[in-house]
Amino acid sequence: MAGIPSRFILSIALLAAAAVGISTSSAEAQTAGGDGALQISWEVRNRFRLFREERDFLLHTDAGRGRSVLAAEQALEVQSDGRGWARNTVNRLCIDLAGRVSEPCNRDNVKESYLTPIDHPVVVRLSGPVPVGATCAWSFDDGDGPQVSTFDCAEPVNTRVRYGRSTVATVDVSSGSDGSQRVSTEIAVRDLFVAGLGDSVASGEGNPDRPIALADEGFCFRSYLGTAAAQYYRPSRAGYKGGRACEAPDLLPVWQRQSALWFNPACHRSLYSYQTRTALALAVQYPHIAVTYLPLACTGATIADGLFGSQRGRDCPPSKAATCQVTVNGQLAELRDALTAAKRRQPDRKLDLVLLSVGANDIYFSGLVADVIVDTPTERALFRRKRRDGDGG
Repeated sequence: MAGIPSRFILSIALLAAAAVGISTSSAEAQTAGGDGALQISWEVRNRFRLFREERDFLLHTDAGRGRSVLAAEQALEVQSDGRGWARNTVNRLCIDLAGRVSEPCNRDNVKESYLTPIDHPVVVRLSGPVPVGATCAWSFDDGDGPQVSTFDCAEPVNTRVRYGRSTVATVDVSSGSDGSQRVSTEIAVRDLFVAGLGDSVASGEGNPDRPIALADEGFCFRSYLGTAAAQYYRPSRAGYKGGRACEAPDLLPVWQRQSALWFNPACHRSLYSYQTRTALALAVQYPHIAVTYLPLACTGATIADGLFGSQRGRDCPPSKAATCQVTVNGQLAELRDALTAAKRRQPDRKLDLVLLSVGANDIYFSGLVADVIVDTPTERALFRRKRRDGDGG
């Protein structure tokens, strides 16, 4: 243990404590009862709140059933024919490509405040030895009076429960001459507010939500250090309609329209990042919580420029616009503004978990790697120019 940094041990301890807290609250929400007794079971629907549509969340609950996160990703890769599950989900999020939170966000045809939800959708079922053909008279009471409805006991009940309150769910089970049974439980949703901060390690750099589609025809490109005679060909991008000669007058935006798609191009944020997958895995694993996830990590960030201060953006979103935002606000300032706005609407709203990976660019990690693998004089010249320009990862 002596060789392990204390901050690493502290981070593991904090994550373990958070997991224990979730497990405890989840266990407390279960209906008491032994084997063979009727019970009320419930879970939060579409509980990864970044997703607008429940079908995107169900994709992960189905793939994750009995599998690790890695095995679930591999199953989804096969299911999508290698194209990746995020290629369509990226267009159905509560945060747009510019990083702006949609307030309100239309989730499954219901307008919700993303940062400060007032209620959550849940599905409630009667489980155990349910008599065939039995009728269930349901009641849900959060203190403002019960809401009642009657269904066949085999049918699940979809409702919304107030956030910050316990809702008492009661069901009277009638099955003809056998009389009736009453079962009850409390429903209390815990909404975890999770923020992701850091650099390219955290943002998901190198793994876009929708990668570039290459074309077979060549595209002329002048050598970085060469003259007009030093030209070579590289693959073009599918859908590119601009000139392919080295002297073509097309501007960079024409080329960028066919670029990879990220759910935040300026920061190369990806749904495949470890931070997004961590927040999503929490929602998949614990059915009695909801996860409100705020991704702020940005490729190229350093502690000074990116975490505390603003930084240069990496890419423009695919569009017909000639210009785009080139500066990204400091992540801590963005987080502070989001928390301030949330507390204005819900004074008891707090941040539950922060995922942070930063420091690689402060020690110029990409340069250290390049120094190991770069060999030829031309590559060395490129490496020195890149380092002089201050381009990080």
